[in-house]
Amino acid sequence: MPNIILTTDCQRKCSYCFAKGNENKDQKFKMKTYLKVIEFLRRSKTQEVGLLGGEPTLHPQYTNFLDIALDRGLAATTFTNGMLSEEKIEKIQNIIKKRGLTPEKQKIFFLVNVNEEKDWIKNEGDMQANFMKAFGGFVDISFNIYHKEFDLKFLVELIKKYKLFPKIRIGLAAPLGNKNEFLLTDYYKEVAEKLVAFTDERIKNRIVLHFDCGFPLCMFADEQLGKLFKSYMRNFRFYCAPIIDIYPDLEISHCYPLSNVHKRNLSEFNDMGEVHSYFKKFSYGLKEKIKRLYPECNDCIHYGQMCAGGCLSTMLKQEGLI
Repeated sequence: MPNIILTTDCQRKCSYCFAKGNENKDQKFKMKTYLKVIEFLRRSKTQEVGLLGGEPTLHPQYTNFLDIALDRGLAATTFTNGMLSEEKIEKIQNIIKKRGLTPEKQKIFFLVNVNEEKDWIKNEGDMQANFMKAFGGFVDISFNIYHKEFDLKFLVELIKKYKLFPKIRIGLAAPLGNKNEFLLTDYYKEVAEKLVAFTDERIKNRIVLHFDCGFPLCMFADEQLGKLFKSYMRNFRFYCAPIIDIYPDLEISHCYPLSNVHKRNLSEFNDMGEVHSYFKKFSYGLKEKIKRLYPECNDCIHYGQMCAGGCLSTMLKQEGLI
């Protein structure tokens, strides 16, 4: 699913943010450019699109952009912090109501990135609670791990309290070359233990766990993998593939973590198939030039099959290239 970076603005200043350094650049999509991207996606027979930021809902035309994507037959997922005004919540509710949308129709979702309370800014918890109460089953929870000390139990309580979609997306904060906090590989196995320990709580509440890209297979022991595999898991794979982020100036990148490494322009391609092919070749070529995450990756039979070997930006950081 390609992502459209609607704006670089954001209210929060998360220390691990994958867009850290962009939040004050004041880059915003213009309607004419947005329509050009939507038409490009339609021509490519793309089925869904991500609306991303910064905080995408801060764009003055966010609800218009959302409406247009739905009009063109695209399913739309908004990656948000959930800190919306009552007015904007009402506008989104009107879009949902006029289209007769339900979570089961899977046409509109909100992936709400939540932090532990110690990382909140003023009014963060109250505003997110208000958003979750308003949209319930349209909301997925997202949590980024940037240090080894964390507790996921509060995510279960949010899902139960606000009747959210029973799925949790987990990401490992990646290094971006802009001084953001990220999870050190030294802590991967400790993090794995915590994720596996969380399994029983998830199963009891029938909550699906979804690993975002960048997880290396070997951070888990075989017994741990077995327990995860038999639990509620979605996309149980260890991948690193082009996501494709599209910026307001129509520059495109493999993903946010590699946005400072290499970009092209959408106008250079005919469709998303060409874009994906180009960035797949780019990532394969990059992997051949750098050391793999662990020495064991060199002889691992799962490398390039079940496992991509972790996040490319983490490998680049190890070599001092970002």
